[in-house]
Amino acid sequence: MKYNLEKTLLTMLLIILSFAWAAPSKAVIFPRPLEGISEVRIVIDKLPPDASTLNITEKALKDTILTLLNRNLPELKLTDPAPVDLNVSLALIRATSKTGSYLGYYSHLLVKLVDYVRVPYPSVEAPEFYRFAKALLWERGVLFGGSSEDAWGQLENILTETMERFAADYCYDNPGCRKGE
Repeated sequence: MKYNLEKTLLTMLLIILSFAWAAPSKAVIFPRPLEGISEVRIVIDKLPPDASTLNITEKALKDTILTLLNRNLPELKLTDPAPVDLNVSLALIRATSKTGSYLGYYSHLLVKLVDYVRVPYPSVEAPEFYRFAKALLWERGVLFGGSSEDAWGQLENILTETMERFAADYCYDNPGCRKGE
């Protein structure tokens, strides 16, 4: 029985790692991908059902990100109709034994900055039309896990580190940036 539990946990961890396996996003086309971005819109993807049992809500995530961005990058405007999306995605798996006892959780947080690029519509009849394609400007993913008591605290710490990394990269690409305290 212990072998099956270990095998199940290892399988779940490998599944999460396979989704998280992505090459670091460094835009080859744009030498400074965050240069000139003045406003973003925060988009939180639909949270998994287990998130609410760990006190993780969309509102709490959005409020935390707003606070961190306002503190770290005061000149970056956060508006709803912004042309660039700061997309936050959380994958979460609660691990339980076959008897139903709670073992912990495993999670993957993915934060990415997406811009919409205008692409000409490939049609001879309508050359004036175009569509929009998503262009990934910045990305950071983090795997973490633990017990339910520390789920929100751990997620909050990881969000803080991720937003600080974003602020550092943003200020690197925008030399006039005044990073918050």
